[in-house]
Amino acid sequence: MNYLIKNNNRGDKKKKKILFGVLFFVVISIFASSFFSGVFSRIGGVIWNSENFISRSIRDTVELFQSKATLLAENEDLKKRLETMVVDALATDIMRQENSDLKEILGRTDDKKVLLASVLRTPPFSPYDTFILDVGANKEVQIGDYIFVGGHVLVGEIVEVNPTSAKAQLFSAPGKTLAVLIGKKAISVEAVGRGGGNFEVILSREIPIAVGESVIVPQIDSMVLGVVGQVDIDPAKTFQRVLFSTPVNIQGVRWVTVVKASLLR
Repeated sequence: MNYLIKNNNRGDKKKKKILFGVLFFVVISIFASSFFSGVFSRIGGVIWNSENFISRSIRDTVELFQSKATLLAENEDLKKRLETMVVDALATDIMRQENSDLKEILGRTDDKKVLLASVLRTPPFSPYDTFILDVGANKEVQIGDYIFVGGHVLVGEIVEVNPTSAKAQLFSAPGKTLAVLIGKKAISVEAVGRGGGNFEVILSREIPIAVGESVIVPQIDSMVLGVVGQVDIDPAKTFQRVLFSTPVNIQGVRWVTVVKASLLR
């Protein structure tokens, strides 16, 4: 009888151990499942967020480069437009100046028969103290015709005629001589060219000559040739040296008028 009771107790203890083991396993399984599920979930979240971050970064970088490229293209387009506007403005100013120059020239030639000519080359791009003009035999230009700047300032004469062009030599060419009247008393002297629109006159120191007085060419309808710019007097000498120059910038001349010599004599 006691033996049966002991066997029953042992059986009960064994069943309890098995039951406890099963419960422990279940609890551990549930805990482990919950734990690893959370870990994997967090790892997955990190990976997902990382992918999103990388994707956004790439997208933002691409958009940044696209924006810079767009800005550069727009900037280049604006530069080209600005350059075009500047060129157009300069062209307009040049046309206005040419129009003004032509009006001034034509307005000062009175009713004389004159030929308007464009200066193709001036010193230093043409032979010293010469103009190359865009008119020639085709416009009945002849050797000896006179050249004026601004319609009233005599500067030279035609020395060579080609079919569609002509060469004018300035009276200021080095060594070239020309009879002129100088000063208020219109003293007749000989002027010698010194180049670049400059002249030299030698006359008695007793003759009063002042800076700013005009010099004209009597045999060419008393046209203005230059203005006195310097008077050199040496007390030890009996003469004085007078320097005068053409009242225009020779290198800046763009238009001239050609006048027949016969019309001025």
